Amino acid sequence: MNKKALMRHAKRGMEILLRQGPKAFMNKVKLKIAENQVVYVAPQDEKILAYADLNLLDAAALENLRDASGKPHLAVQLHLYYEDLLPEFVENLNHIPCPFDLYISIRDLASATAQRISDIEKACQAITMLHSVTVKPTQNRGRDIAPMYVLFGKELRTYKYVLHMHSKKSLYQGSEQLGWRQYSVGSLIGSREQATRIISMLESDDSLGLIYPERFVEMAPEAYGWLSDEAKGREFMESIGVPFHGGIFLYPAGSFFLVRNAAIPQIWNRNLKYTDFDEEAGQIDGTLAHVLERALGQVVTQNGFHHAIVADERKEVHIDRDKHTFAPVFLRDKQKMLMDLSAYDVISFDIFDTLLTRVFYHPADVFTYMEHVLTNGNDEDTAKYRDFKNSRIQAEIAATDAHGAKTNLRDIYNELQQALHLTDEERDTLYDLEIQVEQMALVPRREMVSLYQELLASGKKIILTSDMYLTSDILKPILEKNGITGFERLYISCEEGLRKDALSDEESLWTKVLSDYKGMNLAHVGDNMQSDWQMLSDRQEKTSWILNPRQAEQIAGVADVENASHKLLSEARRVREEVTKESNRVGKAAAPHTVSHELLHGLTINGGLYNSPFALYPAGAPEFRDSYTLGYTVFGPLMYEYMRWLHETTADNAKLAFLAREGYIFQQVYEAMYGDRAKEHLYLLASRRSISVAAIRAKEDILEICRRDYDGDLRNLLRSRLGAPDSITSKLPEKYVHFKVGAVDDEYERTMKLIEPYFDEIVAYASEERENYLRYFKSQVSDADLDRTVYVDIGYAGTIQYYLSKLLNRPVTGAYMAVFKEHEGLAPRDCEVLAMYRKGADAATAKTSVESGAGSSKSVGGADSDFAVTLEQTQLFLESVLQAPYGQLLHFDADGPVYKDEAKPADGIVKLQEGLLDYVKQRAQFAENRSVDAALRYGVESAENGSVDAERKYMEAMYRHFLSGAYIGEEVGSIFTVEDTYSQDTTLHYDGKSKKWKI
Repeated sequence: MNKKALMRHAKRGMEILLRQGPKAFMNKVKLKIAENQVVYVAPQDEKILAYADLNLLDAAALENLRDASGKPHLAVQLHLYYEDLLPEFVENLNHIPCPFDLYISIRDLASATAQRISDIEKACQAITMLHSVTVKPTQNRGRDIAPMYVLFGKELRTYKYVLHMHSKKSLYQGSEQLGWRQYSVGSLIGSREQATRIISMLESDDSLGLIYPERFVEMAPEAYGWLSDEAKGREFMESIGVPFHGGIFLYPAGSFFLVRNAAIPQIWNRNLKYTDFDEEAGQIDGTLAHVLERALGQVVTQNGFHHAIVADERKEVHIDRDKHTFAPVFLRDKQKMLMDLSAYDVISFDIFDTLLTRVFYHPADVFTYMEHVLTNGNDEDTAKYRDFKNSRIQAEIAATDAHGAKTNLRDIYNELQQALHLTDEERDTLYDLEIQVEQMALVPRREMVSLYQELLASGKKIILTSDMYLTSDILKPILEKNGITGFERLYISCEEGLRKDALSDEESLWTKVLSDYKGMNLAHVGDNMQSDWQMLSDRQEKTSWILNPRQAEQIAGVADVENASHKLLSEARRVREEVTKESNRVGKAAAPHTVSHELLHGLTINGGLYNSPFALYPAGAPEFRDSYTLGYTVFGPLMYEYMRWLHETTADNAKLAFLAREGYIFQQVYEAMYGDRAKEHLYLLASRRSISVAAIRAKEDILEICRRDYDGDLRNLLRSRLGAPDSITSKLPEKYVHFKVGAVDDEYERTMKLIEPYFDEIVAYASEERENYLRYFKSQVSDADLDRTVYVDIGYAGTIQYYLSKLLNRPVTGAYMAVFKEHEGLAPRDCEVLAMYRKGADAATAKTSVESGAGSSKSVGGADSDFAVTLEQTQLFLESVLQAPYGQLLHFDADGPVYKDEAKPADGIVKLQEGLLDYVKQRAQFAENRSVDAALRYGVESAENGSVDAERKYMEAMYRHFLSGAYIGEEVGSIFTVEDTYSQDTTLHYDGKSKKWKI
């Protein structure tokens, strides 16, 4: 660390010590040490070019970077606010290896302007490749940005490239940052080799539009958003015809950059004037100059060009994505935040997207959902709600214009009443409906609520602050429901008449909060980069920015400004687009699709993967580090789709028998989804061991059971498959046997000879087990119910169904998540096999409707063989997830069921199942009304593809990506174990480090 860096850290440390106390200072030191010990490794999904791999133009090629008239391709625009820094810039400009024209703007001082210009022009003659120099004074507006677009705009837009630099000494913190300018200039033209490298990149790659330095170490990553510039940013982007994108994005922070003019025509064509810029008043943010600094990157991306972010210290260039910019954010976790906040007396928490989040992706999707509820029907009463979402948004704008910060939900609905000509009763019904939907949609951010509760338990004073139209009588029950109690004070903008995001001190909620707790050490935590971070940072107050779920998703794919989603969602996004196009092609409304997608995506992102603000710890890539989130995000959607398929595929009068042990979870999912609308159902104790042995009536049945592939101990074979007691197994040799049909070393025939003396004894006790099991079975399924009962299991061959058919001596119907290879005995017994997914040839020949046609089999459904393969590859995960809190059913005796003595599921599996079921419950509550459920489901008929269920396709895309291995953390991976005594007499466990299953 150099002397200047040490001085910076010492100054910042002294500020913390004086303002926040010694404990806060020591905790900050500990946190910095901890962060520095973590080696940040750039994710593999970034395109990173090492300096050594870049092709540099030779001297002749660089000399020829000019047009036919001799005009250089490159112009350099330098805003020389501090003229004493000219020698530093002359030195660096001498590194440029190609001809260039130099345009210098200086302050418009009252005297000696001509002499100053002459001195600057004279000093610039020392620059070797300088073609011409123009020096002009500029007005005191627009800082370094206005000179580029106004003073020299007419000239600069005619060049192929423009390099922009300036001499300012301050950064966003408002204080002098001695190393910032040198770092930025050095990253672009700090040496002859570096300048050659940067110019060669732009000249060699026509798709490259913008080159700029990576975030300076002293600059906060929180600055990579619009902050207080959002309103002006929207206005400016609209004025140039470029879509506005909020959230988090990369841009040349500090405005040192090299740009291709072809990448920013909209900005040049805006023909900016000095009067467009704000008068200088020492603003840290919120001016058109700050807007243009951020807009530049978005315009470049919108026009199809790429960014190159220069990481000079690491000797590499990142194309479009640079997660290293956000490394300080990734290195924060709950324990570090807890230690950091423990030094403060009062902790303030933001509420929405900090402690709570909605299961809808965007907050406004609440209104979209309400619109679908309200317009479900074709009568005239629903016509007024056809554009409810937009009407609701406009009503909020009108109410805010009328009431300002005091605007509450009642004010909004009074405005809506006038706009839609509602009766008082209709208005109140809508008001109540929005509160009800909010209560349903709001869920805790689990790690943040845990952090809140730990701080509260430690004796900290907790206050809540929110810019919100929901009043405290509405909010408090929601907070309590989600475990947020015990706070000292609730500051809500609509009740205080003040807002956190107000730009003036008089209108700021922070002014009141800091006054109320004057003299106390206060820290705040929130997700909004402007109202929660910038507004307090500008006051030099302690504030901790956390990622909300959508910000985390954006950072995970931060380069794509238009659709900043993690790559794992690309397939689901593609499905969404395809379904929308197909809906338009066949003339069907696409709106129901939108509601469904935003709910599914919100559940995945807000409720699941990025529910924790620390989901990207420590390197910017998502990873499941707790089993609840894994169950919620990955297995919940799969179980939901399976149970929905089951409900819709089986007959209305079907009786569903959920087979143990997987049925333990299936039944809970089904009941959570359908409640009192569920078909008649039961949980039926059954297992391959209990049913197959009970079905033994002769020697041939024994031989059939044993014929299945096996690797293991001979004695275990008889125990696990035939239920043989010790009186038989003790007489057999301790011998390893191997069965595999067609294998050279198949020992089946020799093994059967060893156990043949015990066949009669096996048949005898099988008869007793049969009698006991049938007694239980008939108590659950009456003779009158046999024809309508469907036996529900996970799959994968229908073995239990086959043996149950043998046991009952009649055809039975089975329904499965997946069938990989249907048991060969099912078709001859005329059994019907329903499958959500089928693999290979089974999928090609299976019928896709419930009605079976001609053929030797009654196999139904399951046309997606690709996903069946995915399920086959991940079946060990599924078996581990679907554990029941008791051992495998062995058989029934006269007293009832007898279970294998097995350990209960690990705590991690229990938490995973809890997450799985919470997902189902949260999603199902939006589908309780069947008509609304129908609106949330969508499928369009395509002659080429048949019925397309995009919700299911979305689930499939998520499942494939998340279970690819990369997303399962080492600790979470350790919870997965599967005991397999039936096929290989062993226990398998998942190794989270190697991402493989091992024996």
